[in-house]
This record gives sequence, C-alpha cells and structure tokens, in this order.
Amino acid sequence: TFTFRPRGKIVNDDFLDTPIEAVRAPTVGELKNRFANAEAAMEAGDYGLALVMAGDKEPEIYASALTLCGAIDEGLSLLDNLKAESVHSRWVRAYAAWTKGDIEVSIRHLSTLRGRPR
Repeated sequence: TFTFRPRGKIVNDDFLDTPIEAVRAPTVGELKNRFANAEAAMEAGDYGLALVMAGDKEPEIYASALTLCGAIDEGLSLLDNLKAESVHSRWVRAYAAWTKGDIEVSIRHLSTLRGRPR
C-alpha cells in the first residue's frame, strides 16, 4: 500500500499486478470500411475519419471536418476559399462562430437554414 499524500488515504496497490490485455487498434482501411464515403462518416460524427476519407476528392467535407476536428480557423479559411454555401457548411460555420463566442454570427448562419433539412 501507499499513502496518497494530499488526502492521507491509504490505497491498496493490488491493481498493479493485474495483467493488461493488449487490444489491436483497427487499421485506417478497416475504419474506412465502416462508411460508404466521407459524407457518411461526417453524418455519423466521425470527423477525423471523414477528414481522412475526404482528402483532395471532397474539399468541402475536408474543410468541414477539419473545422469540427478543432482546426477552426484553418477549416473556415478553406470553406471561404471554396465559397461553400451548402446546408452542411452553414451548420459548420454556425458551430465555429459559436465556439469563438460570436453568438450573433452563429444565429445568423442558423437563420439561413430555416425550413431546410440537414
């Protein structure tokens, strides 16, 4: 046992003797087989895989996925360069504005989507 100093609790360390089972991570090829295309990966919320699958073939999805993976400024710049105005890109732009604290711009993007299916 060891003493956890900040709170003074005694903790049993038997967990250190527990064997660890190695789990093989799926390959990129196996992951790609889960979805028909990059758009399907985006719709499922797998933005990282959508980014990989889109590559140069689907620049709008690539830019959207890049944004949703956290590279917000880079993704928005690509969307701007593409002059992307699809429903999906507007959702992404609304999300990006919201993450930057610009609620008015986010609402403006969302208001253009009234009555349009996602």
